[in-house]
Amino acid sequence: LERQLNEEKTAAQQASRLAQTKAGEASILRQKDEAASRKHQEQIFHMEQQHADTLANLKLEIESLRKQQDKISTNNLFLENEVLEAAHRAKQSKTKKYATGEKSPFTTPRKGRTALPFRDGFDDDELSMVSPSKFKDRAKPSTPKAGNKRKRMVIDDSPSQPLALSDVQEHPATVAAPAVGEPEPPYPLGIDDEKHDIVQQILNHRQSNSPDRVIEKLADHHLPEDSKRISSLVLDSLLSAAAKSDVAELPSSLCRSLAVIWSTVLKAKCFGPVHLLMDLVHFSFRLSLMTVPINVSLDILEVVMTSIDLVAIPIGRAATNEAFPRTADERHLEEFINVESCLSLLLSIASLYAGDAIMAQKFWSGMTYDFILLMLMTAQPMPQILLMLRLLQASVLPSSFGAVSLGDAKSGERQTRSENSTIDRLINLLLQTPHADKQRVPQCSRLDVVNLRVETLGVLMAIASTDHGAQRLANHRTAIGRLFIFLFDSMNELHRSRPRTQSATANAINLTVRILFVVIDKYRDTIDMRQKLSVVNGGTHVHLVALTRLTFSERLVLDEGIDPDVIESARSLLSTYVTYDEGTAIEAIYAPPASGARTINTDSLDP
Repeated sequence: LERQLNEEKTAAQQASRLAQTKAGEASILRQKDEAASRKHQEQIFHMEQQHADTLANLKLEIESLRKQQDKISTNNLFLENEVLEAAHRAKQSKTKKYATGEKSPFTTPRKGRTALPFRDGFDDDELSMVSPSKFKDRAKPSTPKAGNKRKRMVIDDSPSQPLALSDVQEHPATVAAPAVGEPEPPYPLGIDDEKHDIVQQILNHRQSNSPDRVIEKLADHHLPEDSKRISSLVLDSLLSAAAKSDVAELPSSLCRSLAVIWSTVLKAKCFGPVHLLMDLVHFSFRLSLMTVPINVSLDILEVVMTSIDLVAIPIGRAATNEAFPRTADERHLEEFINVESCLSLLLSIASLYAGDAIMAQKFWSGMTYDFILLMLMTAQPMPQILLMLRLLQASVLPSSFGAVSLGDAKSGERQTRSENSTIDRLINLLLQTPHADKQRVPQCSRLDVVNLRVETLGVLMAIASTDHGAQRLANHRTAIGRLFIFLFDSMNELHRSRPRTQSATANAINLTVRILFVVIDKYRDTIDMRQKLSVVNGGTHVHLVALTRLTFSERLVLDEGIDPDVIESARSLLSTYVTYDEGTAIEAIYAPPASGARTINTDSLDP
């Protein structure tokens, strides 16, 4: 037994050593595999980095060649302009020379007449004293007029027929020479009249609050590392676009060139001309007659979002973390970057593609959902939030809303996350009060807050009007419960008797009930109502109280403004999700049978 035990111990030790050896070998192989994997990843990373650097260099080279080509084209245009102006000046100087009375080199000059002596052998001075009739200063008889001449009798002895006389051609009047010191008007360089009119409108454009032209104001700014003025860059782009583009494409081509200049200015941290360039882009967009290509719109979208981020990101960061307050330089940027004007420009572009779902999807694919969430923060100024809400309402499409994710296998997951985050931020606007910087933005009134919430509900209503949006609201974890909380708070607000906000509050209640009814009625079989209400604090209570108040509302005094269809929708929602006993108890409290008031449809209640 001892020998057998010893043999088993020896075998166990050998097995243990063998296992350790195998484990060591496996560990070594694992380490080698990890090292090879890391090396492979590093090689891939270096190759990708090298590829990216090569691609960036090629893009820079292409951009440099394109700029060089534009510069050569611009120089050629300037040379053509100089030739035309030189020819025009020569013509003007020749006309001016003739107009001033100088003798023409192509006509024979008149022979001058000089007073000659009588040449009769006498001294003229002595003769004039003796014979006054010979006074040399005596007036001579004038040449008789044509009317007093005797007309010669015409004798037609010629055997040939008389020649036909042609009408006398009137010579054009001599062009008056321009006044000294007055600049001569510029002449278009091979540009037709319509292009010339567009160029003149752009050059003469003024901001609404300034008498100076925008192009003149841009002459006061230049890039830090370059002495060339921003106005020169704009003029070069305008001349290049006018020479290469058709009349219909000229404004959109200029928009693209201005977007490039705008981006260059931002990279150089030269923020002074940003508001001028933005105003010029907006004006050029209005001249485009709604024919802006999608790639131009995406270029404008990118540079506008970059500009807004410079102002909005410090505001959002300071609101979420007190350790990062806004600096003086960040506050100073608001003087150069008008966020409201930038959002208005984006709203104009988004409205352009409202009737084309494919083009609208391409446009919203250039928008990042981080930008949407940033601009819907309650820390942002209220006018900017309102503009962002209108912009977001234009993004509602049959298959998406907000920013659109395209291009890879994970785009669907990103799209779902983006839309859920957008819904969260919209409902936050319903339950929270905007608290923008009071030192920079005036404090908003209660009516302004209610109007903001009505605008937010308008966006949610647009989302719920599509099958995709309604399904997204139905599947959202907290959307339905938080909407019932807002409905409960709005009913309390309505019963506080505030005349200034009563109409807006009633409108908010109507919109909230319609949103809830559309979503719940469409997905009644899939929504677990009790689970939706349990995820929010007091959800079941506020759901029951809010719907009960609406069901038994008489639309009088404080409840005036609530629509009848809203009351019917609330009664339908209440009848579906309360039990028979709960419905009977509620009916006994709010509507005694003797009063003949509205009752709950107990036939649809759960027994």
